[in-house]
Amino acid sequence: MLSEALARLRQYNLNPFKIDTNPFGLTGTGGTDTNLEPMLADVATVGTELQTALGTTAAGLSAVLMAWDVGTAVGDPGAGKMRASSPNPATGSYSLVLSTTDADGVSIAAVLTELGASSSMTKARARVVKVGDRSTYVDLLVTGVAVAAGYQVVAVTCIGGPGGFATGDAVAMGWVRTGDKGDTGAAGAQGAGPVYYSTPTAGTANAQTLSGPLASLAGNPSIEWIAGATNGSMSRTNACLQSADFSTTWATFGGAAVTANTATAPDGTTNADMISGGTGAGVNQSISVTADTTTRVYSTFLKAGTSSACRIQLNHGSAQCGLNVNLSAGTISTWFGSPVASSIDPIPGGFYRVSVAIANNSGTTIVPHVFPVQGSGSGTVYAWGAQVETGSVPTAYIPTTIGSVTVTDGYMTLAVGSTQARPLLDYAGKAPAAGAVTYGRKYVVTYDGAYWRLAGGGAGASSVNLAATHAALFSI
Repeated sequence: MLSEALARLRQYNLNPFKIDTNPFGLTGTGGTDTNLEPMLADVATVGTELQTALGTTAAGLSAVLMAWDVGTAVGDPGAGKMRASSPNPATGSYSLVLSTTDADGVSIAAVLTELGASSSMTKARARVVKVGDRSTYVDLLVTGVAVAAGYQVVAVTCIGGPGGFATGDAVAMGWVRTGDKGDTGAAGAQGAGPVYYSTPTAGTANAQTLSGPLASLAGNPSIEWIAGATNGSMSRTNACLQSADFSTTWATFGGAAVTANTATAPDGTTNADMISGGTGAGVNQSISVTADTTTRVYSTFLKAGTSSACRIQLNHGSAQCGLNVNLSAGTISTWFGSPVASSIDPIPGGFYRVSVAIANNSGTTIVPHVFPVQGSGSGTVYAWGAQVETGSVPTAYIPTTIGSVTVTDGYMTLAVGSTQARPLLDYAGKAPAAGAVTYGRKYVVTYDGAYWRLAGGGAGASSVNLAATHAALFSI
C-alpha cells in the first residue's frame, strides 16, 4: 500500500492532464478533478503508513529512515541507503552497512556513533522493518559500530524476523541502547560492620552482633556475624621446644620435679604434666634468638593441683618480667618487671591460658619459666601447651617436639562490640585455613572462655564449619 502510494506521488505533476500521455497531470482540462483527490489520499496513506512503521520499530526511541540496497559488500552503500553483508539478514551474525545520511539527506553519523558507545558486550536491541509492511523485518542485537568514510558498519546478530527486503524498499531502523551489564560503580566507604585483621594485635573491634553490641563475654555467648573480609594467610612460629612435654627439654631447678602425662589437657589427650616443688623451684628452657629489640610473648596452659597460686616468668636477655596468678579465681595477683602485655583466660576443663610479653634488649636468649608456687610452701600445678612467639598476644596453640614449628594458616582474631579481641578457632580447635572464612557469609561462633569457636563440623582439621544460613539470632 505504501509503496504504491509513493510510486504515484512520484508521478503526479503540474503539466496538463492527458489521459493517454500524462494521466497524473494536475493542470489543464480535467486535471484537478481527476488527480487532486487521489493525490491527497496518497499523501495521507504515506504519512499514516510511515507513522505505523516507526511505531512498530522495537527500539522506538531512536529511528532512521533508509532505502534498502541488496548489495553485500562492506563499503559505501550510497547516500540514504543501507545493506547487509549477508545475503540472508534473517540468520546469523553479519554487518549492517549504513550511509551516514538518511533518506532525507540528514546526517545520522553522531546517532550511529552513540549507538556503539556502550561499554557492554551488547550495545543495543534493534529492529529493521519495511515501511508499510510490518511483516517484513529483522530483530537484531548490536555488538559494535565501526566508522568509515561516508558510512558506518554496525555489527549485529539476528535474533528473529523473516527478513525479505528488496532493492529500493523504504526501511526504518530503530533501536534502544541496552546491555547485559552496568558500569562498575565507585568503591564505597568502609562500613561499620566486621573487619578482620591477619595479626592478633589489632585493637579495633572487628565484628558485631546482629542484635546489638556485646559488652561482656560472660556466660559463653554465641553470636552470628557476617564476614567483612576473607581471612588471609599468616605465618606463625612457636619457638618453644617440647611444648607439651615438660619432662624432656625443660630443665628443673630448685628441687622441682615433673611427672609426665598425669592429667587431661585442653586438647582432650592425657598429656598435661604435673610440676611440683617448693619456694624457688620450677622448670625453664633456654631458647636462642636474634639479638634484637623484638617483643615476644610466652604463654602456657595451667591448672591448679595442690597449689592454686603459681607464677610464670619470661627472661628476654637481661630483661625479666612475670606474673603471679591465682588459678582458683582466674586472676593475676601481681606483676613484676615491665611486661608489655599479659593475660589469663579460662579454658574448659579447669585450665587457664596465661601469657606475658616483653621486648628483647638485644639479648640472644629467651627463657620461659613455670613456678608451681609463689612465695612460700610447696605444691603442684598441671602444665601443657607452652608457646613463645613474636608479638604481644598469644595466637592459637602450635604443638612442637624437638624443634620450633612454623605454620602458615588463616589465623585471625575476633572482637565483638566492646570486648577484647580473641583468637578465632575452627570447630576442631585449630586456626582456620587461609581463605576459609569467606567475605559476606554468615557464621556462628561461641566464646569458650578464651577463644571464639566456630560451630559445626566436618572432615579434617583447620576446616571451617558450614556457614549459617538461617535468619534467627542466637541469644547472648
